[in-house]
Formats: sequence, structure tokens, C-alpha cells
Amino acid sequence: MAGQMFACPHCGLETKLFIPNVTKAPANNPLQNVSVEIKRGVSPFGIASLVLGVIACIFCWIPLLGLLVIPLAFIGLLLAIVGLIMAGVSKKTGFAFPVSGLIVCLLSGFIAVAITGSVAAAFAHGKQTNQEQ
Repeated sequence: MAGQMFACPHCGLETKLFIPNVTKAPANNPLQNVSVEIKRGVSPFGIASLVLGVIACIFCWIPLLGLLVIPLAFIGLLLAIVGLIMAGVSKKTGFAFPVSGLIVCLLSGFIAVAITGSVAAAFAHGKQTNQEQ
């Protein structure tokens, strides 16, 4: 029916029918230029480790009381190690949260020990010089 004149069913005007020229895509391999981006999920152990590390970091600055965050930081450290192992084995979760949780837990434990040690050393030095505390 291409090339013949017909009346348009909507407006009634005469219209010539034609076949549009459609160019075909090249016959190359269509998967050749496709790039696939694999997104990793979030590690629940990493998030738990980071949360425990942040809580430990908040309280690690308090002398003597800061020593109570060491078990909390140790639990966060274990969770970070489990999160790192899971991220390395399963390839489904990322490394960002476990690594940051590991760093924050280690840092808060170190700060708690350092602050308490320096305060204890200051008290010991005050006793040696017969100063009031």
C-alpha cells in the first residue's frame, strides 16, 4: 500500500503512504562496548564496629572512666575484623565501614589508655613532691 493516496481516518485529508528508511545497527558484537559496574553493599559488621568506635571515642577522653570503653572498643575491633573478612571473601560488601570502624576503635582504646596513664603519672608525680592533689 506504500505510495498510494488515502484519506486520513482522523482529519479526512489525503495522505500518501510511505515506508520509512530504517538503518540497521552494525552487526558487531553488542556486548563489546558495554561496561558493567558492580556495586558493593554496606557491611552490617562494619557499621556496628563504627558505631561502637564512635561511642567509645566519645567517652575515652574521661580520665579513669575512659578505661571502661576498652571492652567496648575491643568488641568493635572484633566486629571490624569480621567485617573485613566478610568483605574479602564474599565480595558483596565494601571495605569502607570495617576499615573506619577498625581505625576508630583502635584510636579510642589508645586515647583511653594514654589519658588515664598521663593522669595517673601526674598524681604519682604530685605525691613525690608532696603537693596536694
